Amino acid sequence: MSLFLLLRSQCPPNLLSTEHNYKTRLCIPCAWLAMRNRLSTGDRMQSWNNGSVVKCMFCSTPVETRDHLFFSCSYATEVWTATARNVFQARFSTDWPTIVNYISGTSADCVQSFLERYTFQATIHMLWKERNARRHGEVPNTTTSLINWIDKQVRNQFAVIRITGDGRYDKGLQAWFASRN
Repeated sequence: MSLFLLLRSQCPPNLLSTEHNYKTRLCIPCAWLAMRNRLSTGDRMQSWNNGSVVKCMFCSTPVETRDHLFFSCSYATEVWTATARNVFQARFSTDWPTIVNYISGTSADCVQSFLERYTFQATIHMLWKERNARRHGEVPNTTTSLINWIDKQVRNQFAVIRITGDGRYDKGLQAWFASRN
């Protein structure tokens, strides 16, 4: 099963509906593209055009790759660690294949599984958005800004789920708050 379908099957049925804001609906496709290594990272752009800027927009590593951007880059590692360390606990890693292998598995705890996958999706989306903003000359955001945005996005997602009446995820917000300590 593709990760997109796996992520979609683990989400409340209304997660991808048009009632959610645009940013929420972008998280899953961005993660799906990252899983397939189809994002326009520096190494991929170089294969299309030798004159492309291929360095990492966060740390200036000479060649930006998906595995570097998620989550080997020092900037991305700081965001991922602050966001996900306490969510994943002993399974926490900054190694892309390890993370993907873990979240691609099944879990008996649907709340924990949703929290891990949504944290993964929101972090990828926010890092990709920030990377593109920098590539196009916008003012860089600090890691703290990204961490705060991801925190707000996760809290808002659980609030939306609660409002829709899906009781399966009632303990999700509590689990998220517990991971923030």
